[in-house]
Amino acid sequence: MKRIVLLTVMMALAAPLMAQEEPGPAPPERDPRTPIIRYLDLSPSQVQAWDDLLQERHDQAAPLRQRAQEIQAELKQLMEAEEPEPTAVGELIIARRDVARQLAEVHRGYAEEFRTTILNEEQARRLHFIRRAEKVQRLIPVFRRFGLLAPAPRSGGDESITAPAQQESAGSAPGLRAPR
Repeated sequence: MKRIVLLTVMMALAAPLMAQEEPGPAPPERDPRTPIIRYLDLSPSQVQAWDDLLQERHDQAAPLRQRAQEIQAELKQLMEAEEPEPTAVGELIIARRDVARQLAEVHRGYAEEFRTTILNEEQARRLHFIRRAEKVQRLIPVFRRFGLLAPAPRSGGDESITAPAQQESAGSAPGLRAPR
């Protein structure tokens, strides 16, 4: 009897949860691009243009990724043979390299088009700042270890990734802004 009552109560509590609509697209605060959107201060029309560009990149890269997987499977099959055919293996390795180069070119084209067709001049400067910072990022722990940089902040927020204008109004550290 207790089991029936418990089961009935559990079903009654679960029914409203199961009746809810399926979640739609993630709200903007759950969009993994939100830090980028905030830092670059992208408008809704720029975000839409970025969505279109992402779709274009996906459409261009998908067949190349598929081909890379096919080449890898063929290469694996050849290498499992007792005596792999060297010419066939070499051809597949060259084909895999060529596909990787094509994928890299798709990415370069995407990144360049993002910078030149979506961003305004100030936003492009902010992106350039991030690209430069990426190049020296690995040096920061070494500089910290020798006391040439202050210890890393321990805050859990993402206030340091807002656009410079938003940082100034929020009173954030000016050293985290992109150069103007």
